[in-house]
Amino acid sequence: MYRLLGEQVIDTEELVEKLKAENIRVFEDITRATKREDAVGLRILAPLAELGGSGKVDFDEEEMDRLMRSAQMEYAGRLRAVLDPALDFRIYAYSYHEVEEAVMLNVAIMDEETGRRKLDDVIKRLFDV
Repeated sequence: MYRLLGEQVIDTEELVEKLKAENIRVFEDITRATKREDAVGLRILAPLAELGGSGKVDFDEEEMDRLMRSAQMEYAGRLRAVLDPALDFRIYAYSYHEVEEAVMLNVAIMDEETGRRKLDDVIKRLFDV
């Protein structure tokens, strides 16, 4: 799926492959859920092993909060290193995937100019999917 982000045309399939090459596991392309032609939406899995968690989580609230914060910070840095500087993004950890033993994150990507005003609204839409 192609999207126009500012002056860049982004192929979401190519973006997913680029992220996979950087060991970022894209679980699902949810770009259509953004309901915008100038935004990309992705679901990413952050394995517990990478976040300092071990195997199954007993769902202790404090431990889950720590893992989710860690996932957001870790993957924000990874995305920043991969994405073009003219693009802006929001990332939000929201759930634990028991089968994959990973924290799930929603990511919304837009052009930096438009993103300043609209990214918060777009990331909220991704939670309805």
